[in-house]
Amino acid sequence: MTARQVVDQLNKLLKIDRNLTERLVNTRYPVSEEYKQADEFTYMEDTGAGMIGVLNGLVLDTDFYRIAANYDDNDVLIGFSLLEFVPGGKSVVIYPENPPTFGQP
Repeated sequence: MTARQVVDQLNKLLKIDRNLTERLVNTRYPVSEEYKQADEFTYMEDTGAGMIGVLNGLVLDTDFYRIAANYDDNDVLIGFSLLEFVPGGKSVVIYPENPPTFGQP
């Protein structure tokens, strides 16, 4: 499954069962030092790793971009996208063409 297909399926799952999707995406677990050193997996230092971080390590076509969960200003999950990291620490949404926007759960 490609990263784009994973994003499509996650967005579909969010529409089918918001509660399940939010719980899967928002649950974090402590990680080992080995996990922290593995570049393909992502985690948040203060909260550990979650489903999105693991998916990024499992989907093999994500060398230059990452699957991301998108939230609105009230921390409500609004969808999923692919982000490409660009110089200066910024990121650009590269998929879907019309990414989830704030206020559109």
